[in-house]
Amino acid sequence: MNKLKNNEEGYALVTVLLIFTIFMVLLLSFTGQSFSSMKQNQVVEKKSQAVALAEMGVSYFQSLINNIYVTKKNNEVKLAIEDYMGDNPGLSDAHYKEEAIKIMKSAILNDLNEKKKVVDNTAGISDSFIVPVNDETGGTFQIDMEPLPAGTPIDAVYIPFKITGNEDGKTAILKGTMKLDITVTPASSSSSSIITITEKVFPTLNELTAPTITNNACKNPGSILESCTDILVDTRSVETKGNNKGALLPYGLIDGNNNGENKKSVFSTVPLFISGNGNHMKSVDFLSTSTGNMTYGSNIKHVENLTLKSMGSITFEQHFEPKASTVYAMGSLIANMKFYLYNGSFVYVNGDARITGSHTPIIDNSIMCVRGDLSTPGTISPANGGQLIVLGSINNIKTPYTESQFLDLCGKTVTRNFNPPTIDWGDNISREVEYIH
Repeated sequence: MNKLKNNEEGYALVTVLLIFTIFMVLLLSFTGQSFSSMKQNQVVEKKSQAVALAEMGVSYFQSLINNIYVTKKNNEVKLAIEDYMGDNPGLSDAHYKEEAIKIMKSAILNDLNEKKKVVDNTAGISDSFIVPVNDETGGTFQIDMEPLPAGTPIDAVYIPFKITGNEDGKTAILKGTMKLDITVTPASSSSSSIITITEKVFPTLNELTAPTITNNACKNPGSILESCTDILVDTRSVETKGNNKGALLPYGLIDGNNNGENKKSVFSTVPLFISGNGNHMKSVDFLSTSTGNMTYGSNIKHVENLTLKSMGSITFEQHFEPKASTVYAMGSLIANMKFYLYNGSFVYVNGDARITGSHTPIIDNSIMCVRGDLSTPGTISPANGGQLIVLGSINNIKTPYTESQFLDLCGKTVTRNFNPPTIDWGDNISREVEYIH
């Protein structure tokens, strides 16, 4: 009986111990799961906070850009675009749109760089800056400027970015693009924003047009007639002397001396040869749209207010001594004897020039411009405000002038009106955002 009782007590102890063990295992298991769950919740919470910080960074960045845009669009950006269109008139609307996008984006990025220096003193030298949000946990978001992807269309202002939210060692990254739309409206004839442009251009003589001659005696007369104020030479002349009498000459001819002629105009559409002396002429024009040669076979001395314009070349076989006169040669210029410029005369040679005289004075504010090269065995002496301006070389020695300097000094001043297109920007900055991790 006692033995049976002892056995029962032993079984009871084992049972109690077994139950206690099971309860301890379950308790430890539940406790471990509880701690693990708490840890996971903390990780998820920190990750969620990092995501929230990144989203906060996107909104902050959008607001920052929008404030800059609103401040700049009607001030420095508008003025910069207007200045560009004024300095570069006549280009396509698509070109102005691209340039406006560049100007606006540059203004935004420059101002962002200044903002970075305020928010993060170390950020002025990089393309990113960190904005602190929570001092207790060290929560921040970092804004990084991203490169524009290849193939991005030039139809709006695009600013790619990456925002990284940081919370207690956990990060979340959002990537996206801020976009500012732009619309270019072509100018209308009724627009009130017409800009007057004054600029220098290289002469072309495209403005030369043949006069309408009603008096047939003033068409191809062979000489300057007293009865003709305007003369038109539009056919080649016929040889009237010697063995070749009746042969067609390679030029139109103005024969005989023209000394003392006053207020006459000769217009030629063919190469022109003026054979006689033209001394003491005043206010006489010789104009030619031919790309051939305009040749003066005899002296032109002591002339005043003479105008010579040729789409081709000009040759002076004898002395040329003008006062207050103008010469334009779109081809070359050859002076075989004296070539003196007085009293504010102006000579422009679009090609090369050759002066064979031993001495060439350019005086009294006279100017000689040669876009090509100049060759001369003698000396050229600008004095009393006279100038010799050669873009190419003088006797194979390159001059110091650049093309822009030559244009500024020798170009023709023209004024024209330019009606620019209208640039309109979108009302707000839009955004596209992608969650990375």
